Amino acid sequence: MQIDGQTPAPCSDTSYSLADLTAPKTYSIKVKAVGDGTNYVDSAWSGAVNYTVSGTQGQQLPAPTGLKADADAETLTWNAVASAARYSVQIDSQQPALSSGTSYSLAELTEYATYSITVKAIGNGTTYADSAWSGPISYTVENGTDGLQYTLNGDAYTVSAGTVTSGAVVIPAWYEGKSVTAIAADGFKDKTGITSVRVVGKQLTSIAAAAFSGC
Repeated sequence: MQIDGQTPAPCSDTSYSLADLTAPKTYSIKVKAVGDGTNYVDSAWSGAVNYTVSGTQGQQLPAPTGLKADADAETLTWNAVASAARYSVQIDSQQPALSSGTSYSLAELTEYATYSITVKAIGNGTTYADSAWSGPISYTVENGTDGLQYTLNGDAYTVSAGTVTSGAVVIPAWYEGKSVTAIAADGFKDKTGITSVRVVGKQLTSIAAAAFSGC
């Protein structure tokens, strides 16, 4: 499903809610069938149809301010905009996501990268029109220290020192798309050259026995 040339949104069946289209205007919508990548390839886009949201544009809301991305909490927050019905969050060029409050979870951003994030306030479509997008802020999903060893246990990783023997160590929240939830038993034992260990995010839930013995 593609609306006005935006990044296409996936749809698992033959219907799609248009309730999020609140600004009074005429939208151009088209659809294509997505193949399985082996036996069938994607179809061409359908012919476009128009969908009109009637109403009179009112006063434009101001753009949200105070955007803050907290890497430890994996959460984006911003200041409330008076009279906003909700908010739209856009990360890079992805399809915008809606939020009913002034925060948005960033926990699904698992690839090591720096993302550009903007927010706009959504009006009620009559007395208040949508704001412009806020100024962008950057959010970086941080990589771990080179040389750490990761062991997959089920759907999550356990980390140990590997070849790291000195300096400041960063334990990432994610590795190869899965969460890092534990530090192994004896994982950093006798690594006296390590000066500090910083854990990114909130995925880590377990530190095994003697993980830092002799440090």
